[in-house]
Amino acid sequence: MKKKLNVAAIASVLCAPAFAANLENPLYTPTSGEVYSRTGFGVMYKKTDNTESLKAKNRNGKEEAPIWRYSESIGYGITDRLSVNANLGYTNDEDVNRQGLHNGRIGLLYRIFDGTQTPFVWDIYGDLHLGGMGTMKATVVPVSNNSSLGFDYANYTNGRWGFFAGTKIGKTWDKFTASAFGEIHQTYGNHNNEISISDSARTLVAGMITIATTSSAVRDAYAAGMPGDFNVKLKSTTEMLGGVNGFYQFNDDWSFGGGFSHRHRTANTIESVNLSNSSALPAATKAALTKTLADGFIGTLDDGLDEYILSAAVSRKLSESVQISVYSEYTFDDADAGSQNGSDIKAEVGIRANVAF
Repeated sequence: MKKKLNVAAIASVLCAPAFAANLENPLYTPTSGEVYSRTGFGVMYKKTDNTESLKAKNRNGKEEAPIWRYSESIGYGITDRLSVNANLGYTNDEDVNRQGLHNGRIGLLYRIFDGTQTPFVWDIYGDLHLGGMGTMKATVVPVSNNSSLGFDYANYTNGRWGFFAGTKIGKTWDKFTASAFGEIHQTYGNHNNEISISDSARTLVAGMITIATTSSAVRDAYAAGMPGDFNVKLKSTTEMLGGVNGFYQFNDDWSFGGGFSHRHRTANTIESVNLSNSSALPAATKAALTKTLADGFIGTLDDGLDEYILSAAVSRKLSESVQISVYSEYTFDDADAGSQNGSDIKAEVGIRANVAF
């Protein structure tokens, strides 16, 4: 009889549900051979703040809603300690005609301490930043009552490749889990961008660029000979993200989690401008006018941003392999004068479907 009970106990362990761990737990990682997926759909409401850039575009204090958000996180457990993970995020903001991937990374996570023979869990991870897969797209337009030039961005990528390197530490006490994490995000400067020139910008250029004895006819000819688009060399950047998370497992079905994080986004800097001109003007004249125009773009964009993000999620397990979470995020930020991403209000709510098998 005892032998039969032992066999039954072993069988129950081997046949344990694949979803033994909660995917919303901040210390979750897949076990060997396990595949997981987190798919999120959300909607964001945003009210812009009063940075100089937004004022120049007459976008300060404007509401943007609904902003549709999609996220996908997938992973596979190579071993119980080593996993491969990919994360994607897509945003569609029709109010400013801007859409595209806002997040793209793939990499490895290794669990140094698993919390069984040590008092805590410790992970390290490294991801490839996929921003270089897409071209940064923008349009040069008049701003500040048609007195200067600015950018309208069409997507969310910076066009640069790079990497993330981070670490996470945490501990579980019965039903409660706490964790903290920190990472750096390094990107490498390049020319992977496409900046279109609007017709209204061409008209403004004709009145802006001046050198000694340059006539209006020469300026008009130069503006007419400007290309449909050009590119700039952006400088490398180093950004940082860190935060804390808490999680409580009420019972087998219900759980709640929350967190706070701080993300520092470094200001972009233009190091050089790759701009040609097809007009019949003398080469020296075109070169002088191009330099005058390019000098107005070179330097920092003063678009740095610090974000402080509060998050929460309530989750329920629907089956042994499927979980549904309702989540919310609220972001406070401190934007530099040139930022177009600063906000007075930025709130998102949505739903996540989590699957493990």
